[in-house]
Amino acid sequence: MLRPLPLFLLLVGLLLPGIALAGPTVIYGPGLDSAQAASRAKVELDTGDFAIAGALTALVGEPPESLALAGGAVSRCGNEDSGPIGGVVLSAGEEVVMMEYAAAAEQLDAAILNLPCGAVGATTDDLYSLLFLRGQSAFYAGDPETAHTAFSAAVVLDPKRPWDERLPPTMKDAYFAALQEVFDAEPLTLHVEAAGISVDGAQLSPGDKALLLPGRHIVALGEEVVALQVPRREERFSGLATTRGQLITGLTSGDSRYAPWLASVAAEQGWTEVVLVTEDALHRLEGEAFQGQRVQVTLAPQSVAGMATTGAGLAVMGVGLALHLEAWDSAKPQRSDDGTLKVGVEAGDDYDALVQRNHAGLAMAIGGGAAAGVGVVLAISGAVQQRQGLVADSAPWFTPLPEGGVALGIGGRF
Repeated sequence: MLRPLPLFLLLVGLLLPGIALAGPTVIYGPGLDSAQAASRAKVELDTGDFAIAGALTALVGEPPESLALAGGAVSRCGNEDSGPIGGVVLSAGEEVVMMEYAAAAEQLDAAILNLPCGAVGATTDDLYSLLFLRGQSAFYAGDPETAHTAFSAAVVLDPKRPWDERLPPTMKDAYFAALQEVFDAEPLTLHVEAAGISVDGAQLSPGDKALLLPGRHIVALGEEVVALQVPRREERFSGLATTRGQLITGLTSGDSRYAPWLASVAAEQGWTEVVLVTEDALHRLEGEAFQGQRVQVTLAPQSVAGMATTGAGLAVMGVGLALHLEAWDSAKPQRSDDGTLKVGVEAGDDYDALVQRNHAGLAMAIGGGAAAGVGVVLAISGAVQQRQGLVADSAPWFTPLPEGGVALGIGGRF
């Protein structure tokens, strides 16, 4: 039977691993794999206390040209056979005029339930009318609660639309009650960062901002249409509308305009601290913005050895060339005052000594050049292995030759 104290210690021991792994969540950008991301994160964070969540491209999804949204829950069409809502608006409008409110409600409810299906190419007027007609039919059918809900949904799409004074005044008070309730809520600022995006039927340009009241909004990019359910202020992040490809590019570069998308994903996943590692930087998510820092790129030992070998080889080659040319210049025939050709007249050197110095300098130049070439190969090899996450285990070697000079090469594993 376990006693209280050992049991307590056992529980603490079991919980410690979970405590130790409570570090940041690491996401890695294009060009890296999980092992490379872990290596970079360990260096930059100066700790192994983190969790690799996966690749940014997998988190964002495919294809690159499709919509990426932040600011609320996103739902897509689940019934591709739905017809365009413009036809429903015309048909239901006729039913309302004929006071066939139940028949109008049936058509309208089916279309509203299927949204965003049927909203391809829909205008702001189409979307607004679909919901307003539902409120109108419910009001005249004696269902004020449904009328209030439908009017509120219509006002969310086009809050500045004036009241049509041609409509019966008995419905005006119910409509304005819904309008006042919606206006009391703080709108979401949706930043549009891609071309071709429309919001609630209105076409927007990159850099535009749309103010969206809490509720359901229709966002489209070409034939792709989604519904964005904007929550109340205390439950949401900043809004963003872009493409998946542009989102990956923006996040990888550490552009804080795209950070709200990652912040919303982190909230859904329960990540309290998020770090994005790229090939040349580390971006730490703080709130809805990035705090970036350059990755401290450390050279592989093999690359360092290669650069040192290259430098030393070039130095030896320079000395050898200088010695070779100096001896050659001193040994070349020179004409004396009496018109005869002599060797090393000015230097007074022995001709054989000059020849030996000339050959030694040439050998040094060739050897230094070869050493520099070996160093270049080492440096490049080390850089490639470091980029690919391979273990560099090679080094230059030098061996004196019996007849004089030095043999050099590369040994190890590549």
